[in-house]
Amino acid sequence: MSPNTTNTPFTPEQIIRTILEQRGIALTEFSYLLGYEHKTAVSSRFGGAKLSVDLFYRWLRALGYEMVATPKSSPMSEGEFRLVTEEDR
Repeated sequence: MSPNTTNTPFTPEQIIRTILEQRGIALTEFSYLLGYEHKTAVSSRFGGAKLSVDLFYRWLRALGYEMVATPKSSPMSEGEFRLVTEEDR
């Protein structure tokens, strides 16, 4: 996925995947960065298990991102992501 420069909404999993792809970070490397011994601790979340808000926040912080709430009508800057849940799609 390319950097999000539109208001296209992303699920938490898509946001993490996009950041990893943009930075060239493999799941194994990301897993170790988070303190996990195996990449399955991360990859299993992409296969269907939903990320909790706490886990999503922890993963974002590990990648140097933060969560910010803004009005829905606010324009997005390059590198920002609009979050949506699967139910909203």
